[in-house]
Amino acid sequence: MSKPAGTPLVSSSAPMKRGTASTAEGKGRARPSLSSSLVLLAPLTSRTSDGFDYRVLLLKRHAQSRTYEQAHVFPGGNIDPIDLDAAAWSSLFPSDASATGPSTSPGLSASELQSLKICAVRETFEESGLLLLEPTTDSAAAATGGKSAQQAWNAFPAEEKTRWREEVHRDGKRFIDLLKTLGEGVKPALSSLTHWSRWITPVILPRRFDTHFFIAVLPPSFAPASPHAPTHETLVSSDGVETSSADWLTPLEAIGRAVAHTEGLTAASLASTSPPATAAGAEPIILHPPQFNLMAELACNHRSLASLLEPGSAAAAAAPAAAAAAPVVRPRRVVPFTPQIAHVLDGQGRERRATILPGDDEYAYEAGVGLDEVMERVERSAKGGRRNRSYVLAPRKGQVGLTVEGCLRENVVDVLGRGWEDMRGGDSGRPLPGGLKL
Repeated sequence: MSKPAGTPLVSSSAPMKRGTASTAEGKGRARPSLSSSLVLLAPLTSRTSDGFDYRVLLLKRHAQSRTYEQAHVFPGGNIDPIDLDAAAWSSLFPSDASATGPSTSPGLSASELQSLKICAVRETFEESGLLLLEPTTDSAAAATGGKSAQQAWNAFPAEEKTRWREEVHRDGKRFIDLLKTLGEGVKPALSSLTHWSRWITPVILPRRFDTHFFIAVLPPSFAPASPHAPTHETLVSSDGVETSSADWLTPLEAIGRAVAHTEGLTAASLASTSPPATAAGAEPIILHPPQFNLMAELACNHRSLASLLEPGSAAAAAAPAAAAAAPVVRPRRVVPFTPQIAHVLDGQGRERRATILPGDDEYAYEAGVGLDEVMERVERSAKGGRRNRSYVLAPRKGQVGLTVEGCLRENVVDVLGRGWEDMRGGDSGRPLPGGLKL
């Protein structure tokens, strides 16, 4: 299966006027492939040196991968027919097919949201080995010696886990067989996933993805029971086929290493033989616009896990032994982001190449693509100075995906809603105190 975990962008080579976002005619547009990705957070017992009490899972795409080679991405990929098979899941998730999704996910029915969540959990299992399960009932736990289904799976021999990963990768229907093997009523942990963001590849491209990003916190059953028990770091591994490493990074570490990669490319263009490294000497990484943007907002606005959580979940995160379920991230309204490519002036008056997102003053809206409410809010408000964009380098020959210099979001919460507060990272076109780059 093809697994584009995210929707990195490819720039058009056509010339563009300053402040004018690129658009495309309706006919001839490629239909985007539906996919899901999971932003997975692992709580920590103490804060990191850069001030976070959690880390985020990123997988490095293999150098020979068909999509976005060597980039760091969240686990995820294309939706599989089994994810969409409501009859196959009916015993675990009985639902009314006519029900609509929550108001924070406009345009999605409950069944569509369920399919996307199943995809995210299945793909995370295939690509990282982490199998996220709902808490089991007391009777089900009694059948496995008092262990929950999650704990029973965590105790499986490594070779057995690998075998299941390979089987599910070959045939998505085996995912249901795996759940049945773990016990009656065992199901993927859909209740812990919050719909967080949606990125759709620009209309000018021949190959497009409609990627729904979910965010979740590792459940307490992954917390080590003793100093020698497995941790979140040892419970994940790359699949060796599409990914070559599995890394837990703080958002600030990820942004810093991505900025080092960009600065390395810039230095190389100036004939430098030693591109910059990060402050800690860590290897620079590639983050495409969606991943860079999502990590930057975590770095700017959520150094504490509690700031992301529903009020009741914060207490559960502080005392995991008292709660079997994972803490749940507070929802926000998900707006479809179809980036438009433009030449703009940044906050320091420099002409830059950028990908523009809804809410930005330069964004060209189109009716019927899920942005009608945003358009109405923009029209009702006279407020200017809105920015929702990433500054990018012009693509090199043969390059797939844009190289991000920085991202900036300002003054858009009034049109996008709560959860879309200001943030920035890298060279965002706004000076930071002391010349720092988030």
